[in-house]
Amino acid sequence: MSIIVQQHHAIDALSKVIAEAVNPARLKQLRQALTPSMRPRSHYSGLSEDEAREVSRAAGERLRALRKPCAKAAAAAAKPPPQMPPQIDLFGGADRWPRRPWCADDLSSGIRVRSLAQALTKPYIQANPPHLRIWSIYDIDRPGAALAWDDANLPPPAWAAVNRVNAHAHLVWGLRAPVLVDSLEARDAPMRYLYAIESMMRERMQADGNFGGLITKNPLHPLWRVLHGPQLAYDLSDLAEYLPGIEKHRPKQGVSPERIGVGRNIALFDALRKWAYVQIRDYKNAAGLAAWNDWVSRVQLRALVLNAEMFGSRILDEREAWHIAKSVSKGVWRKGRAAVLASDTRFSGLQKARRAKAENAQKLKETESWLQNIRSKGQ
Repeated sequence: MSIIVQQHHAIDALSKVIAEAVNPARLKQLRQALTPSMRPRSHYSGLSEDEAREVSRAAGERLRALRKPCAKAAAAAAKPPPQMPPQIDLFGGADRWPRRPWCADDLSSGIRVRSLAQALTKPYIQANPPHLRIWSIYDIDRPGAALAWDDANLPPPAWAAVNRVNAHAHLVWGLRAPVLVDSLEARDAPMRYLYAIESMMRERMQADGNFGGLITKNPLHPLWRVLHGPQLAYDLSDLAEYLPGIEKHRPKQGVSPERIGVGRNIALFDALRKWAYVQIRDYKNAAGLAAWNDWVSRVQLRALVLNAEMFGSRILDEREAWHIAKSVSKGVWRKGRAAVLASDTRFSGLQKARRAKAENAQKLKETESWLQNIRSKGQ
């Protein structure tokens, strides 16, 4: 019992010390905070009725403002995607066109990127997706251009978009198997085959040689009179059957082809690869990331220089030149160094064989001279 009495005395003494040390107003706040309360806490505690009403109104306005973007996003998500014109099925469907093509109302005012649904309302549109050749397009600037294919003994195009005023036209053939023309995975043989076909068809129809094919007359726009062919797409081999002597138009290794369209890609690829196979000798024993980065930088710089020197005002886009440089640097780094090392090994072996042959010939000569001396002394 005495122990409990002592504890109570100690607590009373401690309470007095605390009461003397703490400000009375602060002590009251602490007691209120430590006293359990059954009343729920409110954000409006301590506010007058007018202040609480004003805070409540401002909070409601803020909440409504925050809900508006959410409502717009929900409405946009529920809104069905824009429908493509049903006529696009006549031209292979939306999957054969760029998702966001270049387009224009008037080419003199410049071209802009738009969604496919918007671009299809413009008179001029980009037909081929980036890096792919799905449509082979030709610009023929003379009256009666819509029948140029017949005069050239070629198969009928997928469509011909004809200017209603001067009868000039764009003739378009679809390719059943698209050709990759600008990428690290682009293969050289299909690009050359495509170039051979396009260059010969261009020559046969006397089409504009400076037409790059980026923008064409939109076949869905009423500004043009559109004539449909019986077949939408052809294999390259199907087109080649109408082009006897096609091999004469196929660009050879080391020979710069006509520098338009896909021909510029081939010309830059050939020139850059020829340069790279000489320069790779400096890296034949190199290894590591630093050497690889230095090699890629050199090839990219050379690609930009060749692009300017070879094509003048019709240079390739920097991204195309970069892709070609990346492809060349990767291929030459993998194959060129091995070829250089193998060549050095063959040369070393050849030199060794030549030295051995020369040494054997010298020994044989010395032996014959020694035998001749023996014979002369014996006589």
